[in-house]
Amino acid sequence: MPAVEFGPRLLRTMAQTPIQATRNGEQVPPTETHIREIVTAIKRIFAKAASREGLPPERLVSLESLNKLPMDGAHQSEPIQPAKHDIVEATCAALSPAAGDLFRFIMLVG
Repeated sequence: MPAVEFGPRLLRTMAQTPIQATRNGEQVPPTETHIREIVTAIKRIFAKAASREGLPPERLVSLESLNKLPMDGAHQSEPIQPAKHDIVEATCAALSPAAGDLFRFIMLVG
């Protein structure tokens, strides 16, 4: 399909099309984050093509108009847990004093 024919409707359809991901050798449904990363990559490709005048800019504008895509079958990623204090301290011990202090500061303030 030519890129000039690819628009918001097809991007929405593509995002809703069930895809499979593999984790530890078994099929798992993709996460919303993974689908958003794919959609973002597609938009970046269109942005680059438009910046090189290989694609009409209105194609990119129409794709960017999609704010929230429904993601059927996708699940939320597992929340990332904070690092344990002893691991942080062991890491800081291996860093220079200034880097260790900066690392501890970032851990305290987020």
